[in-house]
Amino acid sequence: MKEKCDLTIDDFTTPFPVMVGPASTIVEAFTIMQEEGIRHLPVVDDGQVVGVVSDRDLRIYIGKEWSRRMTVGEIMQRSPMGVPVGTPLGEAAFLMASYKLGSLLVYDEQERLDGIFTDTDALNALVELTRGVGGRRLHR
Repeated sequence: MKEKCDLTIDDFTTPFPVMVGPASTIVEAFTIMQEEGIRHLPVVDDGQVVGVVSDRDLRIYIGKEWSRRMTVGEIMQRSPMGVPVGTPLGEAAFLMASYKLGSLLVYDEQERLDGIFTDTDALNALVELTRGVGGRRLHR
């Protein structure tokens, strides 16, 4: 029988993610994603996370003349799922698979945004676990 993995998402979470406000245009958000090489952006208003927007969400509208003034707040996924720091890796992966999520927001003990755990982070964790190198990121 295989041993249970006791790793948490902490070793694989992207800390201090890039964020946008709900009033940011979708063009601004898309540009940030392209420049940073990311696919998920938390949306923060007055210091509180109010949503998340993905590359896929934006690509529906980008390039259409009528969408140039659309804001992130109009298309963001409201009330994104989040987990606390220290969440077991398996639990986070199970949530993402069960709800077909591309990311989970990670909150600290004071319920402040600590990071983001994406499907890419989950795959990096899987690669590292199967190679036996645990806890070391492949690349960022």
